[in-house]
Amino acid sequence: HLKVFSNLDATARLAVCFASLVRPSRRAGLFAVHKDSNKDRMVMDGRPPNFFEESLNYWTKLMAMIHVITFFVLEPMCVLALYADDLIDYYYQFKVSKARAQRNAFCGDFSYADFRDLRCCGKEFAGDEPLLPCLATMAMGDHIAVEFGQQAHLSLAARSGSIRDGELLSLNSQVPRGPYLAGIIQDDHGALEVERALEVGSDGYPNPQPDVPDDAIAPGRFAAMGDAYAHHHLAAHPDKRVRRAFSGTLWGGS
Repeated sequence: HLKVFSNLDATARLAVCFASLVRPSRRAGLFAVHKDSNKDRMVMDGRPPNFFEESLNYWTKLMAMIHVITFFVLEPMCVLALYADDLIDYYYQFKVSKARAQRNAFCGDFSYADFRDLRCCGKEFAGDEPLLPCLATMAMGDHIAVEFGQQAHLSLAARSGSIRDGELLSLNSQVPRGPYLAGIIQDDHGALEVERALEVGSDGYPNPQPDVPDDAIAPGRFAAMGDAYAHHHLAAHPDKRVRRAFSGTLWGGS
């Protein structure tokens, strides 16, 4: 446990509070799930604090859903291109208030001696009173994190001009008419763009262009979003930035 807390403290993601400030029934657990061959994903078992807090679901209703393309009709000799970005460790880039950090306090009483070498543990915590480690950022497992995460990412998209009026794909809205549609799902930014095909394949359906067309809208929009990410010290996975184009019975035909 202390090694985990030391790693969190080194990246300014840990806080400390007196154990008397957080009831034992509201303290969270911590576990890991597989992410890739290099690292695991840290998840907070937020069920205890979540139980006592009202859930919010306004901004999460604006999450993009891929099923909306079932209502999408392509003209002859057109294909649909998918563009996508995925932010790195999105929730753990947030700064939260002292109250929010204490709300996400972890189980287990610790002493000042356990935490004295951590940057987040000042002299004011010296003494015999037990201490609790707290997550000083948003957490996977905090049920409000999805609401804040969705709102923040949508705000970046709107302010940067990456997604404009009449283009937003969301769960409860009608499908925009295109040719460019985009949406946000927590840490993911995705877009659909209608592109003109240059040839027809042997199956009778248009062949997607292997390269991005010169008149494509998506590259400029994703560049604007990339600038917004950089300004706010966020980064997208370079190996998860994709462009794929589709054709076939689902997407329309000649």
